[in-house]
Amino acid sequence: MSVDIALRVYASVTGPTAIFPTPEGVGEPLSAPAGEDIRQVIVQRAAAEARQAATAVELVTFGDHGEHRILIDPDGGIHRARSPEPVRFTEASEGKEVGTPAQEQEALGLAEAPAPEPLAPAPPTRRSFIEDADTSVLSLGGRALLAKIGLGPSRAQAERLAGERLVSQHWAGCRTAAVVNGKGGVGKTMTTAMLAAVFARHGGGNVLAWDNNDTRGTLGWRTEQGLYDTTVRDLLPAASQLLAPTAEISGIARFVHHQRVDRYDVL
Repeated sequence: MSVDIALRVYASVTGPTAIFPTPEGVGEPLSAPAGEDIRQVIVQRAAAEARQAATAVELVTFGDHGEHRILIDPDGGIHRARSPEPVRFTEASEGKEVGTPAQEQEALGLAEAPAPEPLAPAPPTRRSFIEDADTSVLSLGGRALLAKIGLGPSRAQAERLAGERLVSQHWAGCRTAAVVNGKGGVGKTMTTAMLAAVFARHGGGNVLAWDNNDTRGTLGWRTEQGLYDTTVRDLLPAASQLLAPTAEISGIARFVHHQRVDRYDVL
């Protein structure tokens, strides 16, 4: 079966909400009612777009649930879309002709077709003068002088830099790390604070530490105090305002304590 695809839309999913791009290029916010999956809401919206355009729509969703591709017919039929094959240039650097395997040519009906003329010259094989320079080694104390004369980092320093690059990554959607144990003397509070500091310092913020014990938790006392004395009990009644389409990111500042040095927020 072949389906002509005239539209391809990319919907980003974050929790029970999503952003669906309209043909006019405007991001349309979607939300799932209680007890309904947001992915089903996205499929219904894409099906309506396929009916209106009278053509098949390839829906690509990404975010909290990973990346998925499906085809939606104008009559509402749903099929699995094939993922795009990666382009391979394994022999291009050696000056050899890169072609389609014989079996793939026969399947596509191209076995008898003449070889196409190259549309562009082969990519240069010499090394580019633009290099991805990692200058993070230069900021680690006495190693800066050794790095200037060409000595690389030690094994311990290389492992540290690899760890810093790992925790500085940004992920689509919300990610949660839970620190759980019995109450008293096991280090949950400081572990939570240190985890938040590591991710926020190297990742650039947008990290929230929450002590889910509003009666006996001490995270709010043992970290830097903010301008407001509000707690999670003040935050919950304002949840609808913070989740509204017109809400601003600065609205959460009234309910959290910002850590100026470590760059994360405490609820």
